[in-house]
Parts: sequence; structure tokens; C-alpha cells
Amino acid sequence: MKKFTLSFLCLFLVLAGVAQAQIPQYYHGGASSPSGGNAIPFGWPVQADRMQLLYKPTMFNSMPPTGFITAVYFRPYGPITPPSSVTYTNLKIQFANTTANTLTAGSWVTTTPAANYGTYTLSPIVGNKWFKIDLPTPFYYDNTQNLVVDVAISATSSSNYWYCVTGGSSSFIHRVYGPYNASSPNGVDFSGNPYYDFGFDLFAGYPCTDTPKSLVNALSPVCPNKTFSISPATFYANATYKWQYSDNNGNSWVNHPSPVGLYGDITDAITASRMYRCIITCTATGLSYTTPAKKVDIAPFYYCYCDNANSTGAGLDIGNVTMNRLPEDVAILNNGIATPPLNNTTASKTYSTFQYAVAPVPIYRDSSFSLSVSEITSSSTMPAKANVAAYIDYNRNGLFETAEKVMKTSIAATSTVPNTEKVTFTVPHNAEIGITGMRVIMGTGNLDSCGTVTGEGEVEDYLVDIRYEPCKDAANPGEVKVSDSLMCNGYDYLTIDTTYEKYRSELVRTWQISADDIVWYNVAGSTNKDLLQNIYGGQPFYYRVRQICPRGNADTTYTKEQLVRSKDGYKCYCYSQAVGGDKDSTDVGGFSVGDYIINLGGPHLDNPQATKKRTDHTDDNAIDMYIDSTYKISVFETQKTGVHGDVKVTIFMDFNNNKQYDVPYERVYTGYTSISNFTLADTFTVPPIVITEVPTGMRVVLNSNMAPSDASDLGCGAYQSGETQDYLVVFHHKPFPAHVGEVVGISGFNMFPNPTTGKFHLQFNSSNAMGKVAVTITTVTGQQVMQMEYDHKAGQFDKEIDMSKMARGVYFVELQSNGEKAMQKLVIE
Repeated sequence: MKKFTLSFLCLFLVLAGVAQAQIPQYYHGGASSPSGGNAIPFGWPVQADRMQLLYKPTMFNSMPPTGFITAVYFRPYGPITPPSSVTYTNLKIQFANTTANTLTAGSWVTTTPAANYGTYTLSPIVGNKWFKIDLPTPFYYDNTQNLVVDVAISATSSSNYWYCVTGGSSSFIHRVYGPYNASSPNGVDFSGNPYYDFGFDLFAGYPCTDTPKSLVNALSPVCPNKTFSISPATFYANATYKWQYSDNNGNSWVNHPSPVGLYGDITDAITASRMYRCIITCTATGLSYTTPAKKVDIAPFYYCYCDNANSTGAGLDIGNVTMNRLPEDVAILNNGIATPPLNNTTASKTYSTFQYAVAPVPIYRDSSFSLSVSEITSSSTMPAKANVAAYIDYNRNGLFETAEKVMKTSIAATSTVPNTEKVTFTVPHNAEIGITGMRVIMGTGNLDSCGTVTGEGEVEDYLVDIRYEPCKDAANPGEVKVSDSLMCNGYDYLTIDTTYEKYRSELVRTWQISADDIVWYNVAGSTNKDLLQNIYGGQPFYYRVRQICPRGNADTTYTKEQLVRSKDGYKCYCYSQAVGGDKDSTDVGGFSVGDYIINLGGPHLDNPQATKKRTDHTDDNAIDMYIDSTYKISVFETQKTGVHGDVKVTIFMDFNNNKQYDVPYERVYTGYTSISNFTLADTFTVPPIVITEVPTGMRVVLNSNMAPSDASDLGCGAYQSGETQDYLVVFHHKPFPAHVGEVVGISGFNMFPNPTTGKFHLQFNSSNAMGKVAVTITTVTGQQVMQMEYDHKAGQFDKEIDMSKMARGVYFVELQSNGEKAMQKLVIE
């Protein structure tokens, strides 16, 4: 049988409930006046029965198609006055498709579960009217075969009525029945015995008449090398399903080799995380749809121990497992009901997992505990001896080893507490800290922590949480550190404490905050966290951690407080940083201006350090620069991924020291990297008119978004990927500016405006007569586009040059006199 996805089932059941009300789509019987009733397995006082029914496709009101049975129907034999309710215990409904035309006396057909309700109440019950039982796991029905319906109920509430049967004759066995947990049936019906009135709803798949749409349903996480199913959330009857998987987080996809199942599903077994998607193509329209990817992760080891179960379901079971902490004798685990010990209809299991339903049980190194296990049975007498064993995976290696056996005993008539045995164990000093598995095994045969245990009994799995020995006092609370104690508004910072006592459990650590170092408040949601991320809003705060040992008198200690306050105002400019988190993939790997060089190390690609969103160098020494001087600048791009991505780099300087970057004048550089040029190099000139002798801002913005944006073009704002670096510079006067090439006697060589839309003024001062002054303008490739020559004696030189007809771009303006040269860059926008 194939399992349906939950979303698919829920949607169908809603639609089916509206469309069909309480009348099955396909049914046998259903006459207004049924010919009789039968008590097995539904009636009362008949108890704890199971039956199997065989129906041929031609026996229903119309021929059912192949599809999924989503609900079953029966009818109580009436009239019932007044209508009443009935509750069933351990109601199981199972099915099988079979080519056999008859059931076999004394033998159950192997069936597949579709419903297993601990209790199921029908209310009200109306005589001769269909009632419906939804199936949590729909069953795939093959209409070329006969259908076997298997119903078992361990107990029925005291409502004395039977269920409808319809007369008929046959030469084959169409019903077998027997006790609820019997290994074989002891009764048969054939040759004229009546059939049960039975019906079902069936879903054959949605029609595909347009572009199909669906999601991928799969269990996650899964255990390594354990087979699991992947299916479309919506099943189209007339569509094809092509599955693909990716082992590199969706960067590339491979067709899955698994054959496609009856409702578009496949199976897989993996040892590492894997992504799945399905290409669904509608047969009628030819239109295709690729589902969103679904990632399936690997489960932690403690959910993935070896399979272990008993061979026989009926008879002996584990009733209760209890663990107490000593010497206080405080219960820390109490799971299961051990009454009644005999004739207990719930005693039918071979394996049960409580890894999810029961919270991990805390146990401590060097501490002692008691473990007790009780037995129950579905029989009227207990076995002469029930062997019991328990294991705890102390070394957390995913195995239950002989040295990890904490219980080995037998429950017998001589047990001090009837039907129960108890042992005491001590957790080793070297047990690995963390969550791990505990397995409890009971059986009438020899016990093994893996594989099938022969005979009656049950295996139960739990989780325990191995911890350090509990605290006796508050111990060392550690030391609080902050990522930056001086902050500008809007930026985030970390408060960290990782140096506290780690080798005692139950210590409760809570972060506290104060505006005055006198009144302290607990930070919500901060208990037992090593790190807090905070946003600075301009208000200074003190931070500390309070540590309490809740045992005894609740001893308390505190860390020394740490203050986070505002930076000096001249170090803070507008907010700018990358905020993409995991999608932030590139950084400034190196930067230089003049003689100042900072190199963070690492390659261009696959650099694990390329994760910074902003680096603040404003607490470093300011960089000295001189007015009317030209400097070389360079920026090296580094990325954490193995594939190059182009970036845009802009550099700003606050020449007028007004605490903002005025563009375009104070945007001194814009450049773009490429796969062949990921180190940008250029020059810029400090203008002659700047604010000198005070620290002022310089900002480098490297942004993966190369389109126009405020973050890059104005130097303000958030962006997804890249890095902002903030520096301080101090401009000084210098008699002889350090140009790239100098003309002796010239000062203040400048072009304004720059960038320009075409026209600009070329200016300089000279103290001596220059004679001929040549001005040559070239492109970045060296092509000469303009050349002029002027006579200049001395003093201020100012000429307007018109390049309006030239293409936009970068040009170099060269000034030459008396065999010496000076050069600056000009940008036409």
C-alpha cells in the first residue's frame, strides 16, 4: 500500500465530506430493510474480535476504479431508539489486494494498516444508516483484484446492537474471524452466509486540464540508509512525474533513478542532506510544472538506532517504565499504564518509540538512579518469566553496547513487587554530555539490543539527556565581553559570555541590562544564552550576567558589568552596511590609499573570512593626507564562494567636515570589478579647498549590487552583500604637493567641477613666469582627444575648457611646462 501525504488527504476529505455526506461512493448492501445483523467485531457483549471480509469488484453498486480508499462505511442493525453512541478501543482497519477468490479457513491474509485509533467514538448511532470512518493512511485499491477488509476492535462500550448484513449465497469463504490478537482465525462464513453491508470512498486523482501545481512532501529529518518516500502533495491522475535531486544545495540537479510509484511517489535512502523536486507534466495539455525544492536532512544519531522488536505481538508487553533520581527518590520518568496486568487488550505491540512523545530524561554524571519496569499481558496468565534489559548509549556512538547495559533481570512470581522489577545504576564519570538513546527490552526469550527478539514481548525507545553533575553553588559566572563598546546609532553589536562554569548542570544564567549601573532588568528570552545581538539606539547601557544555582538556598553570582556607549560624534556618519546574512558573500580583502595599506589576507575566492558587513577603523590612527596632492588608491575584492561575482566600489571623503558625504563632489572614486580585474587601482587628488587639521570621515563601500543605489552612490543605506569600511583622515597644508609628477613652481593644479557634464575650469598658481604651458587630454587607452598651448607669466591661471562633444567617461588631463609634467583624472558624466 502507498501512503498519502497529509495535505493531499485533508483536502480530499473535505471535498468528499461535502459531496458524499454519509453515503459511500461504492458499497455492497445498503437495503432499506437489511436481512439481519452480526455482532463480530462491533457488537456487545462480544469483545476483542477481529474479522476479514473479501469483496469482488462486481459485488459493489458500480465498478470502482483504481484509486485510493480514503474512508470506510458500515451500518448498525436497527432500529435504535433513541440513537446512542458507542466507543471502540484499539480500532484497527487494514486492507489487502488479492488475486485469491476465497479466504482460507484458519489463516489471516497479510494486510496493510490504514487506521489505528486508540479510541474511536461514533455518535449518534442511527439504525440502518451508514456511518463513516476516515482513514489517516489511504489504501491503494487495485480494481483488477479482490479487496480484503480487515477490522479489529479490542473493546466496545456497552451498547447492545449488531451491524447490518445482507443475504446472499456463495461457494467461497468471504469472512474469517477470531480473537483480537489471535495468530489465526477460528471461524468462517460461506455458502449462503450473509455479507456485511460495507462501503468506501475512493479518490482516483485530480484531473489535469491546465498547468499542474504541487509541492513536495517528504519526511525530514530521516535516518541514514533508511528508505523513505517522497511524493507530490497533489496527485494528478493523467500526468507524468519526473523526479530530480540535488546534493549541492540546488546548484545542479540530477534525474532520480527510482521508479515512480502509483501516485507519483519515489523512495530513496540517503547518508547526507538532499534536495528534491518534481517535474509534473499534464498528459492532456502537455504543460509542465517544476515544484519548489524540498530539503530532507539527516536526523541526529539518537533517532536512528538499529531496528529491534519482538517476533510476537500478542501476549506479553511492557506496561510501565519509571526512573527516579536518587537519593531524593524523585520520579523523572513515568511512562505507561501497567493495569490491568492480565487480559489487557493494549498488550499487542512489538515495538514502541517514545523518542518524540516523551521529553528527554535528564540524568547526571556520577549520579545514581533507579529504573523499574512493569509487565502486562493480553492473556489470562503471566509468562513464568519475563526477561528485561535496558541500555543507555553513554558514549553517544549510536550503538547499544554490552558495557552500556544498565538493567538485566527477570520478572517472575517471586518478584518483590508483583509484575515489576527494579534496579539501581550510576552514570559513569566519562559519559558523553548530550542527548542520547535509552532502550528497554522485555521478552520471554533471549534478549538482544538489535534485531528480532524471539517470543512475546516489546521493545521501547526513549531519549535521555546526560548532563554534568548538578551545581552546589552559583560558581563562576564568567566575564562579559562586547564586540564594540563604542557605537554609532543603528549598528548592531554583540554581548558575549562564554567563560562561565560549564562543568556543572542546572546553573541558570540570565542577561541583565541597566541604564545607570544601579537598577537592573532581566533581558527577555536571554536565559542560558552565550551571546546577545543588540542594536544601538543612542542610549548607553550596562550589561552583566546573573548566575543562580537553584538547589539549596539559590546561591547567586554576577559578572562584572560592561558599558556600551556612544562614539565621539565626528566618527559617526550615516548608516551603511551589508545586511544579507548568509547571502552576504563578498568583502573588502585589502585597501590602500597613499602609504596606508590594510590587507586582511586570504584569496580572492573561497575565503571563509569574507563574512563581514561593516568594519569600523575610526578608532585607529587617522590617515594623513595633504591638500592639492594626488594619491594612489586600490581595493581588493574577496569572496567566500568559489565563483566570482562583480562588485561596485565607491569611495567617499568628507572634505568640508560637515559629517555627511556631499555627492558628487565628495565621491572621489567609482569602479567595477570583473573576473579578470578584481583589484581596482586608480588615483585621486585632494582638492585645494578642504577643512584641514581635524579628523574627518572616509568611507569605502563594496556592493554586489552594481545598479544605481543610495547605498553605493550616496554612501548611505543597507544593501544585501558586500562590506562598508569607515576610516578617519586628516588633511594638512603642504608647500609642495605630492602629485603623480610635479611641475616645479605650480600649486593648486585643479579642475572644477570634476566630474563635469562637459565644461570645466583648469586652474593653477605659479610664483614664476612659466612661458609655454601645454595641456593634453587623452582617454584611458592613451588616445589624444585635445591639445592646447598657453602663455603664462606668473600668478593665477584659469581657463574654461569645453568637452561637451566628447563621450562620457574617464579622461586624463596632462599639464606640461619646462620639460616637467603633472596629471589628473577628469570624469565626464
